Amino acid sequence: RKSKTELFIRKFARIYTPIVVFLAIGLTFLPYFFVDDYVFRDWLYRALIFLVISCPCALVISIPLGYFGGLGAASRNGILFKGASFLDAMTKVNTVVMDKTGTVTKGVFKIKEVVNKSAFAEAEFMQYLMAMEEQSTHPIAKAILEYKADGADLEASEVSEVAGKGLKGTVNGKTVLVGNKALMTLNSIEVPSETD
Repeated sequence: RKSKTELFIRKFARIYTPIVVFLAIGLTFLPYFFVDDYVFRDWLYRALIFLVISCPCALVISIPLGYFGGLGAASRNGILFKGASFLDAMTKVNTVVMDKTGTVTKGVFKIKEVVNKSAFAEAEFMQYLMAMEEQSTHPIAKAILEYKADGADLEASEVSEVAGKGLKGTVNGKTVLVGNKALMTLNSIEVPSETD
């Protein structure tokens, strides 16, 4: 996403550059009609000087390059911006609030509580869940595996990822779905209203 400054410079250059080019052409040929001792080479040289002086390169190149450099420097320090407009937005920030669990600061998730609404006992439920999550590299999967450090006694097979929704696989001969509400809705499974 481009910043307002970049968009303005782009619009400015789109109008400014053709005007300057036509003025330079005019500076080369129009004096022929008004100057007695017209020498084409001299007026061409003056037109080229005019083009160099009025060239918008400093603006057109330096502003996007400045943002590009800023985005690059931020990414080297572990900060990712979706675009230059967000880099501009950061200049207006005067207060930043961080959480103490590390979710924002380190990207580390931690489970505080397990609410089991299934027909399974919590220990059995967690075994099925962990068997599936052992096949995933998602940060939430890591948090689930760390919650029960002893690991799963069961093993998942035929695990496939449903893009943006979760995992589907087989554990202990049963089809198991692990994911968000969209995955459950896709498979006609009713989700408790407390999860909304």
